[in-house]
Amino acid sequence: MISEGMDLATLIEVSDKHGDGLVTPREFHTLCKELGIDTDAEQNYFRFLDVNRDGMISADDDQIPDGYIDQMDHEFIVNPQRSTEPYANSNGVSQRLEHLIKIEMRNSAKRISQVRKSESAETIGNGNVLCTYSVPILNLPMALEGATILHISDIHFLKGNKKRIDNINNLGATLGHVPDVIVCTGDYIKDDLEDFTDDAVEALHNLSPESRKFFVPGNHDFFGKNGKRTSDYVDGLMMEAGYQNLTGRHQPLELRGAVLNFYGIDDALLGKPEIPVLEPGSRYEKNILITHNLDAINNSFPGCWDLILSGHLHSGEINLWLYDGVDHLIRTGKYSNLNGQRRKWKSLSSRTLSYVSPGFSTHHARINTEKAGATLMTLTNYHQISKAA
Repeated sequence: MISEGMDLATLIEVSDKHGDGLVTPREFHTLCKELGIDTDAEQNYFRFLDVNRDGMISADDDQIPDGYIDQMDHEFIVNPQRSTEPYANSNGVSQRLEHLIKIEMRNSAKRISQVRKSESAETIGNGNVLCTYSVPILNLPMALEGATILHISDIHFLKGNKKRIDNINNLGATLGHVPDVIVCTGDYIKDDLEDFTDDAVEALHNLSPESRKFFVPGNHDFFGKNGKRTSDYVDGLMMEAGYQNLTGRHQPLELRGAVLNFYGIDDALLGKPEIPVLEPGSRYEKNILITHNLDAINNSFPGCWDLILSGHLHSGEINLWLYDGVDHLIRTGKYSNLNGQRRKWKSLSSRTLSYVSPGFSTHHARINTEKAGATLMTLTNYHQISKAA
């Protein structure tokens, strides 16, 4: 047993995918699976940490409270007459579990810190920016070092709005080099088929034509005014512009002699999202998943993705301290925040980094939040920390 116990805040940080301050058995199982903890040990650990026996791990289990769950919490709550029960007889959390969790926390925090420190932005016109990041990927093959991905989401072409087309053209002129891959994650029109004009198709086609291009649809692309279905039409125009539909598909891409796998998931609101089933060998390759709405992965994805790219949220657009646009989407049922991410970067597992685009266009106004624009990512290798602090 560890004398200092289990750091409750650390455990919740790495396990609580819903952001509700509770660690369910399913969430704890996911963590243990990622850390290589066997089932018997996992059950013993959960029994020990669930001091009040309500089936979840939370601040309520820290009976002292001192920020840790240890034997003292059990002595405080357990009636002596019940001391023979498995909860009280548990030997506590093993040093190995504590050590592995600390290592995961350090690796996740360091990777996110590296991403944030690498951020830079360049104006591309009409208030839009091109953000650039260096993205550390675990065990990235040497051949993929320096591979670049341009991520665009929520363009919302609008008939009569020339600025949105100009912004795509300006983006192409701003790029310092040809990205290896361009991914577009949905919402290409505002609310009508006529929004996707010939000029819009031409602008997307002319954007770095040498790059490999993929797309998935967003909720705005499914139905236009009067409920008329538009998704097939929008998909057709994206393909005409040179983008491959990745919805429900897998596309391995060979770059400089190494494989980078791309997968797409349908929109969470109006599509039929299904988590792709990976071939056994693909799990050990580098895998990138794109979708419009992060809810599509439903907090149940296998730990085999290296990078997940999505949009939909526009960074909330209007942030009024205690309430922003993301809160509005949650209240109106357009976003459930199943993965506890509202904007920019987050580590969803020891392997998976997730990025939510601020969106290329703005519905209303941007107040106290990120500017609209595109994101250019350069993949770099990350060497894991092997010792806990």
